[in-house]
Amino acid sequence: METTSRTKQPSNPIEGKLEQVDKVKWKIYDTQQECGIIPSVAVFICIGGIGTFFWISLYTLVLAKGTERKILSSLLLLLGILPREFPKKIGLKLFEYVLPQTKKYFGLKTTIEDEEALVKISDARNCVVIPVEPHDVLPFTLMFFAPPISHLPGHVCSSCRMLVTSALTYLPFMRQEVSWGYCDSVDKQKFYSKLARNETIAFTPGGVQEVAMMDPSKPDEIVLCLKNRKGFVKIALSNGTPIVPTFSFNLDGCYGYWVPKGEIMLKIGRVIGFMPMIFWGRFGIPFGIPYPQKIHLVIGKPIQLPKEPSASDESIEKYHSIYLKELEKLFDRHKVEAGYGHRILKIV
Repeated sequence: METTSRTKQPSNPIEGKLEQVDKVKWKIYDTQQECGIIPSVAVFICIGGIGTFFWISLYTLVLAKGTERKILSSLLLLLGILPREFPKKIGLKLFEYVLPQTKKYFGLKTTIEDEEALVKISDARNCVVIPVEPHDVLPFTLMFFAPPISHLPGHVCSSCRMLVTSALTYLPFMRQEVSWGYCDSVDKQKFYSKLARNETIAFTPGGVQEVAMMDPSKPDEIVLCLKNRKGFVKIALSNGTPIVPTFSFNLDGCYGYWVPKGEIMLKIGRVIGFMPMIFWGRFGIPFGIPYPQKIHLVIGKPIQLPKEPSASDESIEKYHSIYLKELEKLFDRHKVEAGYGHRILKIV
């Protein structure tokens, strides 16, 4: 069951008028959490490709013999060379059903601070750029921007595609998930071409380096690797596309993990497109599905950008700085309600 509401105007007369107006505009969508068999299987289908590939590959290499090894090896090879969307119609239909079930598993709560601004953008058949933070172990909150389950309005929603590391588009099982789940590989040309077609883009700019900086010994600190991630601002400026800051609360804690440290491991992660690490989720299964944390996704106001096909360094720096400030404000506005009152957001 999903409910929607608008927050009431704050009764505290000391609060600034601007903040009062902002809160009145907030639109909240709240999903009742359900972690039964169907939502759990749905999450496995949407997120479990990494674990499926790992365990089948390990079994094939270590335990399988004779005919069994040949069959499993052939399956992995076949899934690796077939078109990644194959079978396209069946895959898309499957994900149209399972994606809404994932909202139940995580009891997804979405707060949109200025839905009216997004509606105006959508009515004009324009798009937005959505940096999705934090990355954490797996940036699976990207899937909450997929058209079958997103709470974004109209064209902004229907045109949205999630961009992920290209490594996921090559490996069996994962490449099928990526294709059926409205995802594509993240690269500069994809950015430019999709914005030129007025398609909304959701992606996680922190990437591998953000994963490498995770530290379970500092549970009160959330580190985002964004200070030098300015490429998306340059691309957004080239089209005059608004940037919409977002933050997902309770994503950290969905997995236990161990990340090997060191510059060499970071370089390996950059080369292969993901950080070599060990993580475990529900029932303690390594590379399994996440714990059923209740996720709170907050979506800030669109940051309007001018159209500058040849953006100057000054413009890029200016709007990147505005994005970082708006992201910090977004986190601060919602952290107490989300149970993060004691947490610190650190942008490096």
